Amino acid sequence: MIKKVLAVVLVAVSVILPCGARAASTDQFEGHWELDTTRTVIFASDGGTYIHPAQQEIGTVICLDEYVPIKDGYIFDGWYSDPRTKEQQVTEVTLNENIVVFAKWIDDGMPKAAPEVPVIASTEEILAYGNYIDEATGVPVTALWVQQNARLNELMQIYNQNFNK
Repeated sequence: MIKKVLAVVLVAVSVILPCGARAASTDQFEGHWELDTTRTVIFASDGGTYIHPAQQEIGTVICLDEYVPIKDGYIFDGWYSDPRTKEQQVTEVTLNENIVVFAKWIDDGMPKAAPEVPVIASTEEILAYGNYIDEATGVPVTALWVQQNARLNELMQIYNQNFNK
């Protein structure tokens, strides 16, 4: 029993002693902490032109009048703090934290051209240009659908050849 206690004490001393010796050491590290002292304003332009985020030192006041996006067919109505209601307009921000501001747009009243959608698309057009809406069914047709439909038709032909004799 005494041997076990001595073994435990020796293990404890061997673990503690090197730690204590290091703590008492005169080794010092030279250096400093590098703190991120900048904050960023991100501009969510909601379909308007891209505006690079503004990054400045903490506490900097940024006037948002200098950041104006453009969107065809719309008039820019300012930056807002709430993306849904767009009721709280923001004209300047103090960078105490990172912030996102959201653009509000007003329709300029001019007629908008409808996007051109092919009425009938061939398989090659769908694979080349992407999705379209089938007017007969109202279902979106994708390149993947075209490929899977072609494979299904091949399999049906094989099935019919083998089983519908």
